[in-house]
Amino acid sequence: MGIGKNIMLLSSLAGAGMAEDAKKEAEKEFFKPGYNAVQASVGSEDNTRFRAYNGFSLDLGSLELEAKTMNESDDRYFSGWETLELKKKDGDVGLLSVTRVGGPDLHDVHVRAQGFGVRADLGKILPFGMYGSVDALVNVKVDDRDKEFLGDGEVFLFAGKEIYDFAVNGVLFYRPGGNVFKELEILGPKIGDKVSLRPMFRLEAADFKNPEYLIGLQAEW
Repeated sequence: MGIGKNIMLLSSLAGAGMAEDAKKEAEKEFFKPGYNAVQASVGSEDNTRFRAYNGFSLDLGSLELEAKTMNESDDRYFSGWETLELKKKDGDVGLLSVTRVGGPDLHDVHVRAQGFGVRADLGKILPFGMYGSVDALVNVKVDDRDKEFLGDGEVFLFAGKEIYDFAVNGVLFYRPGGNVFKELEILGPKIGDKVSLRPMFRLEAADFKNPEYLIGLQAEW
């Protein structure tokens, strides 16, 4: 009888453990962490720059909700690009919401623009194993303080490629009226496993004039 009770107890414990494992697995499938990294760099304009990338996705059955953010600050300004994309699971095109925030410091951050549009994944059509995406947006809310900076529409093109232990990423950002912003970033080999450090170099230029160069380190996980 004692043996029978012990077997029943062990079976119950095993069942509870399996149920807990299944619950954790289901939660893991529902929530998927994305690309997360922080950068610290020094620029050619004698400024120190900090940038953070964060992302995750939620499994909504036949749909997927993906969040990606890029927040950046230096000794003069804070800016952020917060995106939400809803798309069919494993789909290449999704509905996109983009919130642009900014301010002279963290105590005066305001919404600069609220945009809606579409995002298309370009990974299947770009050559040489490149990855990338293109966003087409219409701004429906613009802060009065920034009307001269943010237009009614925006197109954002991102493309990159892994080359041996390096990553080369490029950005082209266009607004009607000729406002063009470009960025070229090179990430060096990774040092470490779960949290990796890698050297980074970035060139930024607006309207093809007065480029700024930044060099620093990135930690990613």
